[in-house]
Amino acid sequence: MTALIVGAGLADSHFPRLAELGVADTIYWNGTSELLAGDEIPEKIGLVVLREEYLESDAGKAFKEKVDQRGLKAVYCRWDWPDIEHAVGKALGAHKHKCCGRCATCSCH
Repeated sequence: MTALIVGAGLADSHFPRLAELGVADTIYWNGTSELLAGDEIPEKIGLVVLREEYLESDAGKAFKEKVDQRGLKAVYCRWDWPDIEHAVGKALGAHKHKCCGRCATCSCH
């Protein structure tokens, strides 16, 4: 599966770790520009990861609508690895419930 990650602060170190969750390829777009709202999500994308704290508001709204229209899987998270691992793992069915710091709010157990 190919994932599109949208948000500022690219962290290449997370890309190999995403492969462990089932993401074969990763495309990254910086989400701080409202111009991004007009971009179309590539056809090969199976998962959209929206890094909410650095996503320009118009672009964020536009991406949420495009994700819904295409019926894509989407996760909304911060950029710290535990948050990404938890959200992507749940979306792809690869979440192994180990203590991820969200045990009180996790609905996967």
